[in-house]
Amino acid sequence: MKTLRLDLSESCIWCGSPELKATGATIARYQECSYCFVLCRNCKIKLAYPFQGERVDYEQIQKRKWSSAFHRADNEWIASILSNGPEPLWTEAAHAFLEHKTLDARYAYALKRVREAYLEGRSLRILEVGCNEGYATAVMARYGHRCTGIDIQKGATAAARRRYGPMYECCGIEDFERRTTGRFDLICAFEVIEHLADPRGFMSRCRKLLEPKGTVILTTPDGDRMAPDCWLQDLPPIHLTVFSRPTFQWLRNEGWLIDFPEDRGTTRPLRAIERRFRTMRNLHERIGEVPDVDPASKDFIYGAQTYVGFEKAMNSPTLTVRVLKSLARLAGIGLPSQAIVVRLQLAE
Repeated sequence: MKTLRLDLSESCIWCGSPELKATGATIARYQECSYCFVLCRNCKIKLAYPFQGERVDYEQIQKRKWSSAFHRADNEWIASILSNGPEPLWTEAAHAFLEHKTLDARYAYALKRVREAYLEGRSLRILEVGCNEGYATAVMARYGHRCTGIDIQKGATAAARRRYGPMYECCGIEDFERRTTGRFDLICAFEVIEHLADPRGFMSRCRKLLEPKGTVILTTPDGDRMAPDCWLQDLPPIHLTVFSRPTFQWLRNEGWLIDFPEDRGTTRPLRAIERRFRTMRNLHERIGEVPDVDPASKDFIYGAQTYVGFEKAMNSPTLTVRVLKSLARLAGIGLPSQAIVVRLQLAE
């Protein structure tokens, strides 16, 4: 497998430290670009190398990525529940679905806080960054809060407006912050920060958009449950970073108060999933192939055809390279990881 030559004269994009440790081995390719990752010894963030994601076609990825089908199903279910009427019964039913019956629990903590504010008679101004097709924003709005959802995907925000109303905008947080005069009591970003080429800039813009006593709630895959040589989430350039608790703790230097409200006292590594990642890497080394993250490619590693290819290969009379390729792709798709829930507030 190809090993990238790294320029480690660069500094960490999160904390500025020059203490970067290279892995070197290529873990993904997107069109003509190959990716490995580096670990910052200071703040413990993992960074895709090269650190670039501007060309990623998220609209196409969402169409072809097999796990997106589950989120589309969640959206259909939420829309169906809310369409029954404005009564609180349907709001509570939609909330319960998102908290207990979805593919992941990324929304659970934020929804609890939003519901508590409603029960206390408080109306919040809420911004969801990376709202996709808007169903979490829609549920929060049903509690009487003034909500705005933003996303860079034109198709997703257009669908959200058609289904849930005009509270959605197609833009990034940079453009939104420049033309918005109001501030928000709550800013949510569910599984967003790991996609961003400028996560420090994202935090700075959240600061400008936040009320003095407001709260930011982020979720992101839990880097503390990954060994230093493992990247147990979507491969670069879909995800560009892996965050851990020490990574977020570093923000205390910039005046943020930080806690992890959903922690349950364990951040043990996901050993079985680490074995899958290493299996994928070893298989790709054997066949001299790098996982393809380009959704326009027939070998897109997150496509549903991976399973079909695996079944066909296993039934083939020549269980050689074809099987190895299918096993490698199967080992690399849908690597699950639990999320960190991060609550941030500005220090007074």
